[in-house]
Amino acid sequence: MLNNSGIEPEMREKLWAECGATATILSNLMVKRNDKSPHERCYGTRSPYERVLKIFGEMGLKMENSKNLSEKLRNRGNLCFFVGFAKDHALNAYRAFDIESKKVIITRDVKWLKMTYGDHFN
Repeated sequence: MLNNSGIEPEMREKLWAECGATATILSNLMVKRNDKSPHERCYGTRSPYERVLKIFGEMGLKMENSKNLSEKLRNRGNLCFFVGFAKDHALNAYRAFDIESKKVIITRDVKWLKMTYGDHFN
């Protein structure tokens, strides 16, 4: 997943645990035996994550909301990319790596750009 997304080597060292956690969730959805995933066999229902799947490293713009008029006129989006699903949050809350702050954030206010980190920066 790290190779396919085109993430640079120095960022890979920071994100390998995020990648592993996301890979675990995805393997519980996609690896099937007798037409049932491990999640279906264990819980008897399909995983809710199936509705909100993203590609690891998919670029997005995290939107900043403001009520101040002068703030509304400036660029309010920060580039980030998808690194996982936020546990104990709503399904549409994602873990994303904010490129500017170099931190993993949890956000729902993101517009996904349908391109990976490597596609965007190469």
